[in-house]
Amino acid sequence: PDAIQYTVTVSMLEIYNECVQDLFVKPKKRPKGGLKIRETKKDGMYVQDLTKIPVVSYFDIDEQIKFGTTNRTIAHTDMNSTSSRAHTVTTITFQQTFFEGGKPTNKTSSNINLVDLAGSERQKDTHAEAARLKEGSNINKSLSFLGKVISILADKAAGKKSAKNAVVPYRESKLTMILKNALGGNSKTAMIAAISPADDNYEESLSTLIYANQVKSIKNQAKKNESAQDKLIRELKEENEKLKLMMDKKKAMRKEVKQESKENEEVMSKIRIMNVSDDPMLTGQIHHAFKDGVNTIGKAKKGKKPDIVINGLGMVNEHNKTSFNEHSKELIIHPNAESYKKNKTYLNGELLTEDTPLRHGDQIVFGNNTLYVVLFPGEPTEPQMFDYEAVMNKILKKQMEDLRDNDHEKEMKDKLNKMKENLDEKKKETEKDLKRKQKEMEDARKKLEDDLKRRDEEFKNKMKEAGEDERKRKDLNERLKKEKEDAERLRKEQEGKEKLLEEEKQRAMRAFEEAQKQNMQQEIDINLRARLEAQLTSMIQMCNDANEYCRALGRYQYFYQAATEIDILPDGTKVPKVVCKAYPDRKKDFHLTLEFGEFQDKLDLMNEKYDQYMSSVYNEDNFSPELEIGEDEGFVFGMVIKDEWHLIGNC
Repeated sequence: PDAIQYTVTVSMLEIYNECVQDLFVKPKKRPKGGLKIRETKKDGMYVQDLTKIPVVSYFDIDEQIKFGTTNRTIAHTDMNSTSSRAHTVTTITFQQTFFEGGKPTNKTSSNINLVDLAGSERQKDTHAEAARLKEGSNINKSLSFLGKVISILADKAAGKKSAKNAVVPYRESKLTMILKNALGGNSKTAMIAAISPADDNYEESLSTLIYANQVKSIKNQAKKNESAQDKLIRELKEENEKLKLMMDKKKAMRKEVKQESKENEEVMSKIRIMNVSDDPMLTGQIHHAFKDGVNTIGKAKKGKKPDIVINGLGMVNEHNKTSFNEHSKELIIHPNAESYKKNKTYLNGELLTEDTPLRHGDQIVFGNNTLYVVLFPGEPTEPQMFDYEAVMNKILKKQMEDLRDNDHEKEMKDKLNKMKENLDEKKKETEKDLKRKQKEMEDARKKLEDDLKRRDEEFKNKMKEAGEDERKRKDLNERLKKEKEDAERLRKEQEGKEKLLEEEKQRAMRAFEEAQKQNMQQEIDINLRARLEAQLTSMIQMCNDANEYCRALGRYQYFYQAATEIDILPDGTKVPKVVCKAYPDRKKDFHLTLEFGEFQDKLDLMNEKYDQYMSSVYNEDNFSPELEIGEDEGFVFGMVIKDEWHLIGNC
């Protein structure tokens, strides 16, 4: 706004016998029946035709209040010689008018209501009669309605179900109508309770305190008091300014994008490196072209900005250098001059240890995991050139060679497969042999049964031929007895052979089951080893990241190393597990052991601190960011010594 005009006015009224009277008007000049109370959406509750006198100082306000006080209705009672017979409300109105181009554009206003409530009266104490009695009755009546309003508002503020849908009875008295905004509207209200320590005033004091306590529980939300039209105008102007600012930014962005597009076209026409991310959406977002001559590659540092800036884990200010001949298009990358083992660079999965020419499609990993691919203009590209996971797995496989024996693993797998083949072959041969023996047994049993049947038939025929020759029948019976004994012997021999065959079958089955168990256990061991190696692969990468986080955050003495340990289960079984050895001082042998999951949590905290550091303004004098209040060095970095107690025996 060009200008702001301030206006302050004061008004004063009293509510006498439920009539609103203007105290800036002498009693003889007041309208009969008092002033009317109106309500509009714009102004809320207000008194029509109430006198408002402009003032410019506190002295003016004080003078007007003194004048209005002389017109108040007071009278003598047995309890107070100057008892107020009405409620008095003094209102100070502050209004701001905003001008633009010499015309008013917006208005805001605020009211201060100073309310003097007449005290409740008991006729037995005041001995009021006639007019005084009527006045006291109206005072008590209006205070009763005020108490009802306060009670409902207090219940609503407390969230009572009974008051949820209750209507606040502001219109039951003139006092509550005038105080509507102060009690439950757009305002802040304070109540001053006048009480007495005298015994005679105990009940009045208690009633007043109950009033005040209920008022205290009412919560109003005061906000800026401006008309809906003025608010709309203001918001539209603010929105217009925002749109203008957005248009200016858009123009600047278009200019910037145009410039960047031109620069990108120049970069694309040169030999360059392009970023490759594990997120395909981020791959190809960064391109760095090589200038003729020597190019430094590394992390930006105050006062030292390399030619190609790559801010990643494991990067230093001068991480690598390249030599580029614009005429011959020869590009050579040099390993880190300080220590290629400490500040690592991998080319096509191999650690860069010497000067090496770069070709189209070469994959370079700077530091821990920042991958770029070399691109020559006009050369074709293939999908495997941008396979982030394949490149990182190749590097991790190299890093694991010191921690695993590939030949031994292959030998174990070959041996296991050979054992499976031999076991299957032996099982087939055994089953075939058992089937053959089973058939021989069945044939022998059938032959025995046929012989017995044949002999039985022969005996019956001979007995018929013998007829009644006792001697022949006796010889035949003896022969039959002997043949039965031979048959029983042969039957027992056959049963014995069958029993032996069944035992042989059971032994063979147990042998196969035992061999299968051993085979399965060896397979489980190999799978556990594979799972262990997968965890170890992750742990190696996690330790590399943690070491770089610590170096970036100024914890140069900390060091993390992947390792395996033997864990003893409650049943005594020994199983290997992957852990992290955390060294509080990399120069000493002492270390702490962190479980896989525990170290993952610590790595997340370190990553969070690293992100906070990278997003803040770089300050070389405060390279190591301080931990926040409540954080613990060991809690974030895992360098906490824990007391572990182990039971070694009972006595």
